Amino acid sequence: GGRGGRGGRGGRGAGKRKREDGSLMKSAPVKAEWPADRPDFLKFVLYKENVDTTSACGDLSKFLRLRPHSLGYAGMKDKRGVTAQFCTVHRGEAAGLAAWNDRWHDPAVGGCGVETPASGNGEA
Repeated sequence: GGRGGRGGRGGRGAGKRKREDGSLMKSAPVKAEWPADRPDFLKFVLYKENVDTTSACGDLSKFLRLRPHSLGYAGMKDKRGVTAQFCTVHRGEAAGLAAWNDRWHDPAVGGCGVETPASGNGEA
């Protein structure tokens, strides 16, 4: 028998670090600042063969260590075809996309360039 379905160990505050005065320290993730002189969006071409757009962008976002919604594309392309599609990445670097090409061959990325912000869903 448990206590109302609460799992874990130790209850409230377990595992939290304390300062010398006994107060709890909050450990918030440190977020790196994006340089002001860099554009927020990078446009690139996604070349793929026998891969659907969602899978290709999901694999690419994992490789770049970004959330999947950081990649934008306009519509789906045929899984069973050889296609090229414009995509954007929010605060991504061309060097990361080039590293993807060094490691994987399908899908491939290329044609990186600066892009203005996408205005809504379904626009790359």
